Amino acid sequence: MEPTPRRAARASRLPLGCILTRLARLIRDVMPLNTITMTDPTAIPKLRFGLVLWAAGMVGSVAITAMVLPELLGQVPLPAPLWVISLAGLAQSALLLALAVWAGDRVQPH
Repeated sequence: MEPTPRRAARASRLPLGCILTRLARLIRDVMPLNTITMTDPTAIPKLRFGLVLWAAGMVGSVAITAMVLPELLGQVPLPAPLWVISLAGLAQSALLLALAVWAGDRVQPH
């Protein structure tokens, strides 16, 4: 069914909040509840969200380590092979990033 000009004009005047509310209702009505736990399947558990944040941060950490570290260490004699230093830097970044994600997860309101 094609919208009438009056209906199209009315839809263009709706405030953004009203449009978002209608969209949320539509998604809620379309997405069924999980029959085992009766929870909304679109809700992201905190652990999964933390893992996604950590993985996204690690992508940036790997990219920076792979691009910048060899250039910085190229001018000085190294005490260990470059790949060992790179792995140590990635491990340190992974730990610090995990700590930051965990701390942010703990202080967010429930």
